[in-house]
Amino acid sequence: MPMPTVDKHAPGSFCWIELGTSDQNAAKNFYGSLFGWKAMDVPMGPGGVYTLFQLEGRDAAAGYTLRPDQRSHGVPPHWNSGGDR
Repeated sequence: MPMPTVDKHAPGSFCWIELGTSDQNAAKNFYGSLFGWKAMDVPMGPGGVYTLFQLEGRDAAAGYTLRPDQRSHGVPPHWNSGGDR
């Protein structure tokens, strides 16, 4: 089943998902094979990369590697959801 195209969101509605992961490259491969997402990496500071997952040229989600302080505090890989993107 194809993913729907959404061009507008009501204010405050759910509209963006973002993955915090311990293995960003594995996540790109997994979600690429699962959903057909293409990964576009964007530098985000020293040593950091923000991955935009795209489907048919449109942003669908994003991912990043958990920071060392997050991992040392036991933060597991997780999906965040947000509104008003």
